[in-house]
Amino acid sequence: MASGGSGSGSGTSGSSPAGGLVTTGTTSGVTGGPGGWGATPKLNASIFWDNGDGLNVTFDIPTNMGRLGSWFNCSQLFNLSTIAILGDDAVCNFTDFRTVSINLGCRATIKPGDNVTLKESVIRKQYDNSNYASGSIMVQPPVHAIPPIVYLDVSSPARIICHDVVLNASRSHNAPACRALGFSWSVWPDRNVSSSGGYLNTLYGNAIVPESTMSILNARFQEGVSYTFNVTVWNFLGAFNTTSYTIVRRGLPPTLLMVNP
Repeated sequence: MASGGSGSGSGTSGSSPAGGLVTTGTTSGVTGGPGGWGATPKLNASIFWDNGDGLNVTFDIPTNMGRLGSWFNCSQLFNLSTIAILGDDAVCNFTDFRTVSINLGCRATIKPGDNVTLKESVIRKQYDNSNYASGSIMVQPPVHAIPPIVYLDVSSPARIICHDVVLNASRSHNAPACRALGFSWSVWPDRNVSSSGGYLNTLYGNAIVPESTMSILNARFQEGVSYTFNVTVWNFLGAFNTTSYTIVRRGLPPTLLMVNP
């Protein structure tokens, strides 16, 4: 008689063609379910949340979740090079046996295209019946990145006479994980004009100005010309929004001369 398996696991017995017994199902030492020595979990995907405040990392099979509990410091699961780009006090949480969520800290620098790398000797198969997982995976951008909300404060009325103009977009928000937003300014007059200052002139070509605030001297506006300012605000995921504001310079009103008889 020949045994079709070894160990003490349970199984279903049947007759072999030679009349011997074979064992099917789960037995010790056979790759498979609980009690069997199984495949090592592998990193399957990593993708940013739509709002950019964190990302999910998934495994191809259920894991033991590292026996780490609900919320834990990400340094318990990922290596030092990964921790360095996750921001201050990044925290992690297994949302199920295959998925860990990373809540990024302030000053995070991780971006799409970077890799996250597991710490060794932490993750195994769900019932601890595998070798430890290892390796890296590239982080993908979100499916639907949420763009910033643009606020544009303007210091002057839409029809200016002698005011300088300050356009301030610094109140724009929805910057993920405390990150700075990017700003791009452009201005388009309603007709061909010359500029007495180089600052406006550079903006005709959609030049990038890194500052969130822009100041224009009154003398650089030509009388009767309508200028439309556009500011585009974007985050590190490339999601962006644009808003506009139009200004027209009017001439000085006529002077009334009062003559006493």
